[in-house]
Amino acid sequence: METLGRDAGWRFYGGKHYESKFTKFYQAYILPTKFGIDKRRPHLSALVRNGEMSRDAALDELSMPLYGERALAEDYEYVLKKLGFSDTEFEDIMRSPPVPHSDFPSDESTYQFLRAVRRALQR
Repeated sequence: METLGRDAGWRFYGGKHYESKFTKFYQAYILPTKFGIDKRRPHLSALVRNGEMSRDAALDELSMPLYGERALAEDYEYVLKKLGFSDTEFEDIMRSPPVPHSDFPSDESTYQFLRAVRRALQR
């Protein structure tokens, strides 16, 4: 980050994948609130594992809030407006139980079948 800042004039935007209001809102509000996922955990774990950060520094970072109160209010309003949701519609979505990917149509069974055929042919 230092090299990018010095050599290319890049500025840190406050978090991993916070380059847009939507990605920030998704990762810092929707994922932890609806799904209990804090994307900082795997990122910081990788830094600790690679010796780029101490475990204590990672835990300190995890203890920090994902959003400031004012920034959350601003981004909440912005994202809902862009998505065309009212507060009520969005809150209903956030309160509804998560739906697993497997509940939606996909080609996964076809891919599994083709992988099995490929493995059988490779023997």
